[in-house]
Amino acid sequence: MDQRFLRFLILAVLIIIGGNLINSWLFPRPPQARVPKAEKPDAPAKAADKEAALHKPAEPPQAEKEQPNTQKPPSDPVEPAVPAEQPELPPEPPQPERLLTLGSLDPKSPYRMLVTLTSRGAAVARVELNGRQYYEQENRTGYLGHVADARTRGEGCRIRLVGPGSPAAVAGLLGERWTKQGDQWRHEPGDLILAVDGERVLGPETLEETLRTRPPGRKVTLT
Repeated sequence: MDQRFLRFLILAVLIIIGGNLINSWLFPRPPQARVPKAEKPDAPAKAADKEAALHKPAEPPQAEKEQPNTQKPPSDPVEPAVPAEQPELPPEPPQPERLLTLGSLDPKSPYRMLVTLTSRGAAVARVELNGRQYYEQENRTGYLGHVADARTRGEGCRIRLVGPGSPAAVAGLLGERWTKQGDQWRHEPGDLILAVDGERVLGPETLEETLRTRPPGRKVTLT
């Protein structure tokens, strides 16, 4: 047992030594370059160089070359566009209130009624039926039609509207008239009643009171 172990050790050592020899023979190491040693300067020369460096005037720094300014100057701030002011349109002139009629009070006409409308939204101001069966039986007085203008001021009664087929239209009375010239309306006032059969008329109320004393169908003289 001891001889075998001894032989194994000897064989292992021989193998290691032989492997190193073969490796150095096959792959030799490259020769190392020699670095020359720097010569040490003398101490007095070093001291002289240091003293000269201390007394040597400092060189002025070289002026830096001016670099061209490549930055763009700041542009003026762009102001937001302000919308142009629209010219103010002149206010429209107020439209006068007018009265309009549809139909007729004449029983012989093809119409059965007379409708009075206003120019403000075509509102119905009054409806009058022209059949005899619709006449008021108790109030048997004179009637010209709803012609009086409640806006009348002063002496007399101004005629505002004369409906077709009414007694006022048969008598030839004229109401107010409106004619448009360009953007303006021209107003022509209606006839002015000053007296009925010589009796003075002071306003719309006086005209109605005077006609109530006349029976239907009686002719009167208007001034």
